[in-house]
Amino acid sequence: MNQLAYQVTVQPATEPFTLAEAKERIEVEASSTLDDAYITDLIVAARQAAENYTNRAFFTQTVKQSFESFPTICKMTPKGEFVLAKNQVQSIVSITYTDEAGAEVVLDAAAVLLSYRLNNIIEPARLQLKSDKSHPTIEVGSNVVIEYVAGWTDIAKVPAVVKQAMIFWMREAFDNVGNPPSQKITAFERALSFYKIEWI
Repeated sequence: MNQLAYQVTVQPATEPFTLAEAKERIEVEASSTLDDAYITDLIVAARQAAENYTNRAFFTQTVKQSFESFPTICKMTPKGEFVLAKNQVQSIVSITYTDEAGAEVVLDAAAVLLSYRLNNIIEPARLQLKSDKSHPTIEVGSNVVIEYVAGWTDIAKVPAVVKQAMIFWMREAFDNVGNPPSQKITAFERALSFYKIEWI
């Protein structure tokens, strides 16, 4: 089952730093506006780099994740569970699949929670089939798509070391445009290593 095919369909409404804060941290004069657009892009890119490296969502965003089928109940997935690509999962929006008759079925949040339990205590987060329920039968060759909201609701909850890693990334990218990454990228990875979720 492909557990990593996902896309962020709604990006965070806010970023970890304002333009003024980012300029201060990468040591660009506040009065200089020449690189403002580039630095604004770096803020987004640094956040995305940190999220991709750690397999987390640090700021509220909507994710659509595709699976090749409903999971089988076996030794690796004893609860018939979906493993979600992003953590800090706030809620499940829907599950979409094509049934045996070829009709698209969309289960909304309420319908999903009748049959599944969101377990976001463990990492990676999982959507687990309840013991008295069974998965729907889908059309051969079709996919199952889970839409969910992930990320911290309060930026203040994002650990300081994660923000520092983003600063490492922005400073490196700003100082070395077009050049290979230096040891500061290693510093970025080292700062985030504690928060990295390893896939099972």
